[in-house]
Amino acid sequence: MGTKKKSMAPLIIAVAVVAAVLGAVGAYSLTQGDYQRGIEAGKLAQKNLQDSNVPASLTCSLASSTFADFGTAVAADGSVSTETNTYTNLTITNSDTARDAGGVQVSLYNRATDTEGLDNDLEDDKTEYTVTSGGGSYKLYNDGAYVQYGLDIGDIPPGGEWVLPQIMTLEVASAGTYEDGQSYTCHVYIYQEAADYANVVDFTVAT
Repeated sequence: MGTKKKSMAPLIIAVAVVAAVLGAVGAYSLTQGDYQRGIEAGKLAQKNLQDSNVPASLTCSLASSTFADFGTAVAADGSVSTETNTYTNLTITNSDTARDAGGVQVSLYNRATDTEGLDNDLEDDKTEYTVTSGGGSYKLYNDGAYVQYGLDIGDIPPGGEWVLPQIMTLEVASAGTYEDGQSYTCHVYIYQEAADYANVVDFTVAT
């Protein structure tokens, strides 16, 4: 009698099982690798976001914090007979050793805290505040309203510095527009848009 041929089915099944196991291991390894890379990418993105939200260390100062002295321009009845300008310089220095100050703007309006820079008694359409830069003039307060974005400087790299002339003006005004013999603390804001943060520089306006 002839011998029976052995069935190949068990061998085929065994090979299939081994292949399936190896495939699953490989897929798991790839999945784990992708997952780990995803975690690392997420950590890096979070770090970059946190870094961008940290303001650079700016040093900001006015050459004279009492430059806006209109004591002789404002009459006893609060009128101004002659348009009067006062001047000083604002210096902005990025004192940070590694971080850019991102999206810097100079304004009389603090976007980070929704705060206005002039005293209420000075908020009149006869009051103007101007910054000059690169041959241009930029109003920070004009016709009784704040220019919220002010002067857009852009990024200031570490060690970078800007010196910006400031001009405050009282135009010819009728009696009762201002109050004679007063002193007001006001503020210029140097806003870093990338960090939603503003440095505050105080100055005094005398009438």
